[in-house]
Amino acid sequence: MKLILFLIILANFYMISGQNIFINCRYVEIDPDKKYTCDFTINNPYGFDNFTDIPGEHLPGKSDKDVASVEYHFRRFDFSTNIPSIICRKFPNLIHLFMFSVGIEKIDEFELRDCKNITFLLMGSNNITSIAENAFVENTKLTIFMIHEEPIKTLPENLFEKQHKLEYLILADNNFDDLPENIFRSLKYLKFFVFWKNGIKNLKLEWFHPLENVEELWLNSNYFGDIPKNIFTHLSNLTDLEMLDTGVSVIHSDSFGIHPNLTRMFFNNNLIYAIDEKFFDNVNPNVEADFRRNICTNRRAVGIKEVKKEFRQCFDNYKKLSESSIDHPIKKMTNAMNSNIRPDQRNIKLENIIKQLRQRIKF
Repeated sequence: MKLILFLIILANFYMISGQNIFINCRYVEIDPDKKYTCDFTINNPYGFDNFTDIPGEHLPGKSDKDVASVEYHFRRFDFSTNIPSIICRKFPNLIHLFMFSVGIEKIDEFELRDCKNITFLLMGSNNITSIAENAFVENTKLTIFMIHEEPIKTLPENLFEKQHKLEYLILADNNFDDLPENIFRSLKYLKFFVFWKNGIKNLKLEWFHPLENVEELWLNSNYFGDIPKNIFTHLSNLTDLEMLDTGVSVIHSDSFGIHPNLTRMFFNNNLIYAIDEKFFDNVNPNVEADFRRNICTNRRAVGIKEVKKEFRQCFDNYKKLSESSIDHPIKKMTNAMNSNIRPDQRNIKLENIIKQLRQRIKF
């Protein structure tokens, strides 16, 4: 038995020692801002965190203190299961960290602790299954955070506790079962919230009530069906609302409240058969409302006058609707459809999200 154990240890040693473990920077200045960037390469399949330096030759007149961005994009044969802490230790003025298709499996509480000046943290298409609750406790200057296309099932309740400056949050195409009620409680300055295709089946009031400054809210391709009452009533600054492919069947005005700045709403590809007309009395008079591919309408309308004309059947259905009567014929049909239909499984491309961000922020 001891001999077998020894042979296993010896085999693992030779397997690891045979791996070409490396970390490296190719330094470039990226237009248009001439941002000094480490174009990052790494091969660290066992997630070692004992690197003492990152080799690479600086451009003339530049040093580690000038590095503003570290970027890793997919390379066929290189990957790492963690974010080595040497990145944050080596570059004290780092503000942007982009990690796409690196192979990261988890983020612990020490990896990003020395990135005290970081403002952008974008991660996507890795293999992240867990993030420590204190992983971002020192990253208090974050303004943009993204997790895209990761198999992670949930996030810790206090993950964003110190992110009081966060303005852009993108959680898209992940595999969440659920999220804690109070996870977004510190994000009162959030403006742009993308929450696409995360497998969420129920919306929670507690997620949205702290987000009083949100202007754009995209909830597409989460099959939650019903919109709880009062869930969006606190979002008085809302200008843009997207709820495509969510299984919504009825629009109640008391789910939304008064939104005088709401100028764009997309409810395409749902099961909507009834809309409370009062919903449109509380939005911008020039609103663009796209309700194509629903039960009671297949129309897009611009301006309240056109809305009132095109969605008349939806309004009439709402007036006839009895919430206590499950025998309503349209309601019965919708319930049957709800049990079978699932949202459009369109792939939410990473480049589309980045494009949307670049339209709003210069980076």
